[in-house]
Amino acid sequence: MDKLGGENTSGLIRYRDFSIGLNLIKEQPLFGHGLFESNYLLSKSYVNYIEAQLFSADFLDVSGDLAGGFTNGLLGVFCWYGIPMGLLLYIFLYKNALVNGTPYGRITFFLILILTFVSEPITFTSFFLIFPLSHIIFKDFRITQIKSPISINKYNLNQ
Repeated sequence: MDKLGGENTSGLIRYRDFSIGLNLIKEQPLFGHGLFESNYLLSKSYVNYIEAQLFSADFLDVSGDLAGGFTNGLLGVFCWYGIPMGLLLYIFLYKNALVNGTPYGRITFFLILILTFVSEPITFTSFFLIFPLSHIIFKDFRITQIKSPISINKYNLNQ
């Protein structure tokens, strides 16, 4: 299926994931649903309704189920943990201990990850959790505090 012309199934899948994510957040806004698999989502009536509306013969030449995680990574955090814990995770992601630099650098890194979460569900992986948890574990430690012996003695020619 062609992404740039024709049926635009990639856009429909992203719209489906966004719609399902919003419905899940509306259902359990404070505590979330916990970590779940696709089978849990298929038991929800609105998931089947959204898929039937978007992936019908009216929109696609080839109708039927299309693969996907049923929610994007950005909304997935709120679906799994609820809005308060999701916001806390994103705040910790912004304040992570692994990226230290100018405020523009931190904002750029944060925005790149947020845009990645919209298209890929990597918030369910340990890769994502490294960044928010680093704020808690290494609160007083920053990567920029590590001094390389080469850079310290680089201009000291008397040794």
